[in-house]
Amino acid sequence: MNTSTNQTEITVDATVPLVRITREFDAPPEKVFRAHSDPALFALWNGPRDTRMTVDHHDCRTGGSCRYVIASGGFDAGFHGSFHDVRPGELIVQTFTFEGVPDGVALEKLIFEDIGNGRTRLVGTSLVDSFENRDAFVARHGERRARRLRAPRRAPRRRRCLMSHKGRTVDEYVSSFPAPVQDILHELRRTIRTALPGMEETIRYDMPAVMLNGAYVVHYAAWKHHIGLYPIPALDTELEQEVSPYRAAKDTMRIPLREPIPHDLLGRLVTALAKERAHMDG
Repeated sequence: MNTSTNQTEITVDATVPLVRITREFDAPPEKVFRAHSDPALFALWNGPRDTRMTVDHHDCRTGGSCRYVIASGGFDAGFHGSFHDVRPGELIVQTFTFEGVPDGVALEKLIFEDIGNGRTRLVGTSLVDSFENRDAFVARHGERRARRLRAPRRAPRRRRCLMSHKGRTVDEYVSSFPAPVQDILHELRRTIRTALPGMEETIRYDMPAVMLNGAYVVHYAAWKHHIGLYPIPALDTELEQEVSPYRAAKDTMRIPLREPIPHDLLGRLVTALAKERAHMDG
């Protein structure tokens, strides 16, 4: 790492779904720790630049908890967690949950290391429940939080993603892929649009999101060998049986690029998700 430019380094583990983020700051550990523990300071920097954060509570102490909402473009994303071990200026161990996927819990650890001359090395690790969720985390956060993404050479090639970060619109996102993948994405969009008249599209977390009446229905992203849809919660028994062959994790659906899109199933799925979302918001 080049300490003169304070570059962020993100690495992934080849054997477990873990992400490690390392960065050095021109500030002592107590100040870097305060930026993570003080609710007012935390709200100033956490989340993408084009969003607004509202902190419900942020009790950064052993046994404490936190909850906050990140809002942008009519979309609200809630997050909450618990602080398991907090040592001021040294360590934070916490859980982290995106409320759109309530069954998904990440375990996070932040280590604040004094490297002298009033500087701090911050090493953060996040352990999630699947390699796919790990790779989605890297794809969402890598480009905006780091200048360099480096994976171990021994990491299996099949875990590398094809996800693009170039699009500010869904059309730009789609056009950044090879022609065969573009055709599949266009098919998927037409199927969703037919099932949900009046739906809108936007980019959320660096991937396309389907919105209806101001609420998100589903996100999707292109990968090297499949299209992923997120989050896909537990469904009613009949629909879940049809979706189960495409399940890659408890909150993910994966459509292989080499297989035809299951248009009828996809249409019924997004219709069910839209109804569930409307019920939750109503």
